[in-house]
Amino acid sequence: MVNTESPCQGASSAPQLRPGWVEREGTTLKGGSGENVWVRVTNDSQTGALEVAKVYSNATLEQQPELKQMAYNEADFHLKHAGEAPSAVVPMINSHYDPELFVMGFPYAGRPLLSFVCQPLDAASLWRNALLGCEFVSRVVPAMRWLHGKGLVYLDFKPEQVLAQVDHQARRLLINWVDFGSLAPRGQCCVWTDGFVPPEALACCGDVVGINAAATEAWDAWAVGTVLMILQCCIW
Repeated sequence: MVNTESPCQGASSAPQLRPGWVEREGTTLKGGSGENVWVRVTNDSQTGALEVAKVYSNATLEQQPELKQMAYNEADFHLKHAGEAPSAVVPMINSHYDPELFVMGFPYAGRPLLSFVCQPLDAASLWRNALLGCEFVSRVVPAMRWLHGKGLVYLDFKPEQVLAQVDHQARRLLINWVDFGSLAPRGQCCVWTDGFVPPEALACCGDVVGINAAATEAWDAWAVGTVLMILQCCIW
C-alpha cells in the first residue's frame, strides 16, 4: 500500500535525521541537471561512517506521480520490514521530510557490481568472475525468496540495483541489494527495464507489455539469471 502522505510524517517508528545532515554535501554518485533524484555519499558527523543520501525534490515528486509512488514505496518497505529483511537488503537508517526535500539515508554499501567483473582474458579472470557469481547467488537468491514470501515482486532487477564491497575480515566480496521503489504485489506491473523481462512479458510484436502484464516471481527469476549471465560472460 502506497501512502499519499509523507512516509516520514506521523510515524513514531520512522528514524529521524540528525541535525545538519541534509546540509552536508558529499561526493555525488548520481544526479545532475535534469535528474529526478540525487544520490550523495558523505560521512556521518558522529561516527565518521560512510552514508548515502537519496535526495528527492518534493516539487519534482508532485509533478511526477509515478516517481512519488516509487519513492514512498521504498520508504514504506524499509519502515515496515526494518530489522526483518535479509542482510543483503541495504536498510534505510534515517529519513527526512520537509517542504522542499524528501531524503532517505542508507549505509554505504559499496561500488556497482559490474565494476568488479574481470574481462575473460585468462583462466584466473574466469575464476574470479565465477567466484563473484557464487557470491551474487548466495546473497541475492535467498533475499529474493524472502521478498516473494511477502507476496511482493521486485519487477526491475538489473545490475544497477546490486552493489559490492570488500569484506576484509572475511576476505570476500559482500553483495548488497538496493533500490526498492519498484516493488509491487504479485500480478501487478508498474516498471521494468528492457532486456531483463522474461519472454512471457513480451507481446507478439516484441514490445514489453506494460501496466496490464501480470508480473509474477518468474519475472524476478529471469532477471536474476540474466544478471548472472552478464557476470559470467562479461556482456553488458
